[in-house]
Amino acid sequence: MEIKKSELSRMNRFAILGWTLVVAVIELAYLLEVIKGERSVMYYALMLLMGLIPLGIGWGIYKRDVASNRLRHIMVFTYSILYAFVLLTGDTALTFIYLFPVMSTLLVYSDRIVLRNLMIIGVLTNIVSVGANIVVRQMVSADDIANYEIQVLGMVLIMGAAFFACRIQGDINHERLQTIENQSVKQNEVLEHVLHATEVLNERVSHIDEQAKGIEKQSESAQVSIEEIASGTADVANNIQEQLNMSDGISEELGGLTKISMDIQSKFNETHLLSQDGIKNVDNLSQSAQMVAHSKEQVSEATESLVERLREAKEILTLIRSITDQTNLLALNASIEAARAGEQGKGFAVVAGEIQKLSGDTGDATDKINDILEALGTEARRVNRAVENLDEVSNQQNELIQKTDEQFRIIDQNISDMTGEVQRQNDYLTQINDNNTKIAGSISNTSAYTQELTASSENTMNLTKESLQGTKAMSQFLDEIMGEVQNLQAITESK
Repeated sequence: MEIKKSELSRMNRFAILGWTLVVAVIELAYLLEVIKGERSVMYYALMLLMGLIPLGIGWGIYKRDVASNRLRHIMVFTYSILYAFVLLTGDTALTFIYLFPVMSTLLVYSDRIVLRNLMIIGVLTNIVSVGANIVVRQMVSADDIANYEIQVLGMVLIMGAAFFACRIQGDINHERLQTIENQSVKQNEVLEHVLHATEVLNERVSHIDEQAKGIEKQSESAQVSIEEIASGTADVANNIQEQLNMSDGISEELGGLTKISMDIQSKFNETHLLSQDGIKNVDNLSQSAQMVAHSKEQVSEATESLVERLREAKEILTLIRSITDQTNLLALNASIEAARAGEQGKGFAVVAGEIQKLSGDTGDATDKINDILEALGTEARRVNRAVENLDEVSNQQNELIQKTDEQFRIIDQNISDMTGEVQRQNDYLTQINDNNTKIAGSISNTSAYTQELTASSENTMNLTKESLQGTKAMSQFLDEIMGEVQNLQAITESK
């Protein structure tokens, strides 16, 4: 039904366009006659109404329904009015040909009823036109009669030929339709077998498609798993490589640490030797301090003895001072007695004067000696105080020496202990370095195995991808086959 409507819409489109073209040509031809003055404007206006109004009605019907069955009948009767007006008012017999373009347009329908109606209207209109020309216009010349014969006979022949041609074409179409129906029966039988085959094929293809989709899902799951394994293996390889790099770094650091430990041990050994030398120096310093203390005691004793001797010397000086004073007093008395004796005592007076002078010199010398002794006493006291201070400093020095000796001994003991610990640390570092070397070798072997496993995983993943792509392609191909089978089945069922 949809196909017939589509064909009818195409026929209506061709018919309405042909109708429009014929009316346009006729209107243009008579417009030229109006311009030449052979037709009046009123005549042309009336002809426009007869041509355009029916044409507008035809276009309205076509716009509302492009597959309308009424369009061809309306076209026949409305155009017949314009044709009759042009034919009856025309001044030449050739106007009868204006019916042929419309007839040719209507042949597209292959409708004998339409052509019959058009033929009857056309023949009757031409007969009326001939009669009007003979009776009204008195056009009865030999040429006119010949034109009338051509007009009527031509109309009858052309319309009859078109009618019978349409009839014969209809019979041929009927026979073809009968043949097609017979072939349709055979095709239905074939289609039944094809339908059965397509059903079986559809069932088989559906089963294969389900299996292919199952394989596809399994391949996708396997691909995801392999990708995860490959990714995990790659991560493990990367981690192992990082561990290997870290192990190399640790080995280098352990080597550096071992070297540092050996340097520390060397420094400790050197420090131990220096500590031993320090202890010896402290011992020597302690001995020197004892010697200083002994010398201080001797100096202190000598200073005390000196002070005692100075005191005794001062006592002697005091005695000498007393003797000097008495000698001076005796000399003074002798001088007084010599003065009393006069000339006889002059010699004694001279001796007394010398004695008095000697006594004065002795007193001066005694004062000087006394001053020297005082100065010596002052210096002796200063030496004594210095010795006392030296004694105090010596005591402090002894205490510091004892503390230093104890500290040096503690340092020496700690250095000895630390030297042993550093030696053990060095042994541990050496063992760790050896173990790290073994671990690095094991990591290298594991890394190589992991790389081989990664390569195998990648190959397996590539094969799985290829298998998955093949499965998808097969699934897609089966979907296409199933679609074609379903289309064939639908076409078969529609037939």
